[in-house]
Amino acid sequence: MTLVQNFHKYIQGVEFVQSVAQGDRFEHIISEKDKSGLMTLVVGMDSISHRIDLPSKKVLIHLLKNQRRADSVIWEKRDESTYRLHIFELKRTVTEAKWQLIKDQFQGAFFVSLCIAKILGLEVDTHVGLYTVYYEDQLDAVDNFTDNALSEVEPDLPAKTKKAILEWTNDLCPFDFTGYLGQIKFHHKKIHLPNIKDGIPVGTRYITG
Repeated sequence: MTLVQNFHKYIQGVEFVQSVAQGDRFEHIISEKDKSGLMTLVVGMDSISHRIDLPSKKVLIHLLKNQRRADSVIWEKRDESTYRLHIFELKRTVTEAKWQLIKDQFQGAFFVSLCIAKILGLEVDTHVGLYTVYYEDQLDAVDNFTDNALSEVEPDLPAKTKKAILEWTNDLCPFDFTGYLGQIKFHHKKIHLPNIKDGIPVGTRYITG
C-alpha cells in the first residue's frame, strides 16, 4: 500500500497530493482561495513530495486546543520513514495582528502533522520549514533590526509591537516547546509575491536541502 493510499485509509476530509514532475524538478501549487486574499505560489523541489491543504474549519484533530491551521504542509521524504515538514501560510497583507495569527496557524498545522505522522507510523524530521507568503508588508521595519536599534528609531513602540517587528524582520518564529518537541528547530522564511497576474499575486519558490 502506498503512502497516499495509507493516508486515505485512516484520514478523511483532506487530500494527500503527490507533487507533479516538471522537467528536472517536482512542483506543488499552493493557493489562498479566500476572495479577500487570493494568491498562488508554485513550490519546486528536487524530489517527490506530498502536500496536505488544511481546511480552516475544525476538522481532523478535534481534541487539539489550537484549532487554527496554516494553508498547506508539504511532506518532503528524507529517508524511508522520516519526512521534513514545510508549512505554508498565505496572507495578502501582513500586519502585527496577522503575524500573531500566522504563528498560531503554523503551530496548529504542525500539531496536526505530528498526529498524522504517528497514525501513519512516520517520523518527523527535527528541522521544520515555516513560510509566510505575502504581497504587502505592513511590518515594514528594516530587515535584521536589533532590539537596541529599533528602540532608538521608535522609542515609544509598545513592547508587543516591537516583538512582532523583531520576529518578522529577523525571521524568528519561536515556540515554547519542551521534551521531544523542544528539539525541533523551526526555520521561518518570508516569500514576497510582488507580481500580479489577473489581479492575483503569483510567484515561484524553489526549496532545497
